[in-house]
Amino acid sequence: VPGVTGATLVAAGYRESCAVLGDGSGTCWPADPNRRSAVETGARRLAVAAGRRCTLDEASHLRCDLGGPSWDDVSAFDLDLTVCGVVRGRVHCSPDGESVPDEIIGDARDVAVDGSRVCVAEQSGRVVGWRKAGGGGGGTPPAVVVGLADAIDVDVGHDWGCARTRSGALQCFAEHGPREMRGLRGARELSIGARGACVVRAEGDVACF
Repeated sequence: VPGVTGATLVAAGYRESCAVLGDGSGTCWPADPNRRSAVETGARRLAVAAGRRCTLDEASHLRCDLGGPSWDDVSAFDLDLTVCGVVRGRVHCSPDGESVPDEIIGDARDVAVDGSRVCVAEQSGRVVGWRKAGGGGGGTPPAVVVGLADAIDVDVGHDWGCARTRSGALQCFAEHGPREMRGLRGARELSIGARGACVVRAEGDVACF
């Protein structure tokens, strides 16, 4: 992305994508003249979707700029039409804050949501995904992403997903098993939006695909 250097966080959305830079400031592209282009300073996690931006601050408090949940003790979260967050190892999803039963997921490290689809990276490195019931469709039972055992985080799109691994690889998966994305080893941040994915590469620049 031209002009975006020294990034520490990135969030890919449908109408806009945003990044937080090393000095704590942020920027979004393409710029919307009817909305401030900057993002909240001091964020340690960021997501954009459905016309909203949500940030997780250094005190582990989650807040969204146009409504949504306000949760404490959050270690990870993701945003789509709903918000899902990891609160003390349990996955909670808005609007009602209902937690995901322990028998579905183990001790959660990261969570990703896209429409009815939810994926969770466990502390063990395993990735589990399922679809929630609703919107005229039925849900699906949880299933493990076979071949992916050392994930440190995960994000998903409509019918695909990616995870960063402890070895530094970026592994993407769909109906086939996970495959490493060449040229993106050592990526520091990952975000999948409606139009593709963005990563913060080891050098601090942002690459989207």
